[in-house]
Amino acid sequence: MTPRARGPRRQVTPSMFPEGVVGDRYALGDVLGVGGTGTVFRAKDAQTGEEVAVKAIPRDGRLERRARRELRVARHLDHPGIVPLLDVAEDGDYQYLVYELVRGEDLTRIVREGALDDPGILRVAAAVCDALAHAHAEGVVHRDVKPGNVLLGEDGIARLTDFGIALVDHPDATIDDRLLGTLSYMSPEQAANRDVDGKTDVWAAALMVYEALTGDNPYRARTPQGLAAVHAGPRLPLSGARPDLPGALCRVVERGLDALPARRPD
Repeated sequence: MTPRARGPRRQVTPSMFPEGVVGDRYALGDVLGVGGTGTVFRAKDAQTGEEVAVKAIPRDGRLERRARRELRVARHLDHPGIVPLLDVAEDGDYQYLVYELVRGEDLTRIVREGALDDPGILRVAAAVCDALAHAHAEGVVHRDVKPGNVLLGEDGIARLTDFGIALVDHPDATIDDRLLGTLSYMSPEQAANRDVDGKTDVWAAALMVYEALTGDNPYRARTPQGLAAVHAGPRLPLSGARPDLPGALCRVVERGLDALPARRPD
């Protein structure tokens, strides 16, 4: 019996790491970040010669739904404090969202390195809140506001990024897609898998300011259940951690971290 001839072994591409030129124009380079939706690459646009950020999202059912949602969100938002979408491409394995490349650092690293003083932190926070106000006016809730998603460019402009799990007025997500976000920045209602609105982003923004001003995030936990227990515990007022700060600032941050969404500011 003649052995059956074997063809060349099919090379399997890692699910989150395409290579080479995509969209017939974007040459992928270094990985800038890996998240729950896809991988972000630094890339060079062959048509313009400019560097861009390319988010590669595998063609997986749930991830494709998130990609469609992120695309719809990006097309709705037009604000200097939100990283703009430049182009869209796809192939048999991935969808590609092409964004402006922000040259700079994220707020996590900037705060850790002590590169911003208190007024600088508050200027960044104000820019983030302005961007969120625009998103909320367009019916978009970010759901993953955190220091790692705030980029401070070399131009001094703070920009909010990563609307990959944003909630829109009529999302195409399944019910299982509701408990999304970064656990340490989830609001009480988000961690409990209840309906959320823009007040969830207010919670996360307030917590981000608290952490930047104190160096501590008091709401860290390993599970949603553990986080719920932390949420149910005593509140840690900013005025107690930083009594040197203006009372009005402490009060607005503390209101932003109120367990009841209705009591939080816009």
